[in-house]
Amino acid sequence: MYGENDKSSRKAIRQRKRWVNQSYRRALHQTIIEKMKLLEENLETLDSAILEVRRKYWKKSPDKPLGAYLKRKEKFIRY
Repeated sequence: MYGENDKSSRKAIRQRKRWVNQSYRRALHQTIIEKMKLLEENLETLDSAILEVRRKYWKKSPDKPLGAYLKRKEKFIRY
């Protein structure tokens, strides 16, 4: 439907989900290390800094319904 190999999307979806989670964990880790170096005793600022870290957004876009795809294909292909 999108001009890609139909089997590559199975791998790409998992890879993108993994990328979102990995980048979030990395951002949290970097924030914690940064704040611990600067503020060794003030834990409230560490908590607020952790809460400010946001996940990247990715969501799979839905495919076209099969019926709509077949109707469109039927218009272009006449036997």
